[in-house]
Amino acid sequence: MRKPTLHNVIIALGTNYNQEPNMAEGRKQLDGLLEAVTFSRNLWTEAIGIVSPPYLNCLVSGKTRLSLKRLKSTLKSLERTIGDSTEERREGRIHIDLDLLEYDGERHHSADWEREYIKTLYQEIQSV
Repeated sequence: MRKPTLHNVIIALGTNYNQEPNMAEGRKQLDGLLEAVTFSRNLWTEAIGIVSPPYLNCLVSGKTRLSLKRLKSTLKSLERTIGDSTEERREGRIHIDLDLLEYDGERHHSADWEREYIKTLYQEIQSV
């Protein structure tokens, strides 16, 4: 029996609530989910388009055997595990946001790719 194909992924992590512990937990969860993991540094940014505390952000690149659909649902489940909920988001508290930016070369969240911090962190994980 063949092993499922490994898919290359890039995921953005961001948090504006209890930032350092939530980022550490997000990184830990993704390190356990993905193979061949490379994390960028954590980078503080001001909120874009909302009034909010600063965000702590990073990118991760890695490989997964999960399908696109399964990976997206797994990321949503991890967000909830770390404390994210609709109510918390309504209150402006983002415990963790895990956005799939790229899956096997196909880019998602196109507006995010235009953000300077995404460009900066992407360069970091590409140069490792």
